[in-house]
Amino acid sequence: MLRPSSLLLLLAATGAVRAQVQMTLTNVTPVTAQVVVGPLTDSTTVPIGAPFGLASASVSPTPGAVATAAVAWDVLDSPSPQTYAYGNIVQSLNSGSVGGIFGLQAGPHEFVFEVTSPVPVRGALQVGWTVATAAGATVPYASIDYGADGSVEYPDLGTFTAVPDLTGLVFSTTPTRVRVLVWSVLNTSGWSNCSLSVRAVPDNDLIVTTSAIGCWTLPLSAEPTFLDRGVVFQTLQTSVPQVLVLGLSQQPLLLPPYFGQTCLLLPALDIVTWNPLEQYLIGLPAAVRPVAFDAQAVAVTATGFVTTNALHVFAQ
Repeated sequence: MLRPSSLLLLLAATGAVRAQVQMTLTNVTPVTAQVVVGPLTDSTTVPIGAPFGLASASVSPTPGAVATAAVAWDVLDSPSPQTYAYGNIVQSLNSGSVGGIFGLQAGPHEFVFEVTSPVPVRGALQVGWTVATAAGATVPYASIDYGADGSVEYPDLGTFTAVPDLTGLVFSTTPTRVRVLVWSVLNTSGWSNCSLSVRAVPDNDLIVTTSAIGCWTLPLSAEPTFLDRGVVFQTLQTSVPQVLVLGLSQQPLLLPPYFGQTCLLLPALDIVTWNPLEQYLIGLPAAVRPVAFDAQAVAVTATGFVTTNALHVFAQ
């Protein structure tokens, strides 16, 4: 028999409040990719306002020698249950085997990321900036203006390897904006690649730790989701039947060994659920918080029961 608190946890998983966080990425200046090799020139320009796009140019002064410049941008929402919204800008310059005097350029380009949600949800923004260049090539330039208010928090990312997250946000019908500028130039033989991304992620006040090691090689993972301020448990899909066990307490149960390995089922059998996609959404709205529980997947193999690692979740 399920405890009342377990029933609340189960009901939360099918709660009515659903946030669908969306991200848009728009160029607010024309986007141009240009290649100049001696007297030869090629360029492509995408006008302002494209929600995604590609601008590319190339020049081949001699057979087999091609210099290229390209800019691409797009957004991606994670499949439901939603764990992130993501946008990315990529610039790529390559002189190939072209010699002589040449110039490759992408930018300067300005873009605005916007994040919205039909219902208010807590979240954070994570900025990714990666740069790879040939020796002697100019390092691409990028700047970040959180809020798109003209106050540039990071005027030159340069060779930054990590940009601090922007936390404590609430995504709502009022857009949360980030304005960025990206610019690449190549005037020497070689190549230059850069990528600037913004990821919107939930801030669900969750602490997830490993509470037991499994006897099965496939892991159980947990990610926060925008839906019901919850958590998504995921195992890899296999032909082996699996169930997810949730327990508000730990009642260790020793199962028969699996090829010499100890199989321990840690959670109490408060809730046992099954999904053919091996993906489980557990909503954790305010009505059930604070709550702590353990989760572990169990699979039925030809030789018996096997367990994944167990995860302990505390929702404040």
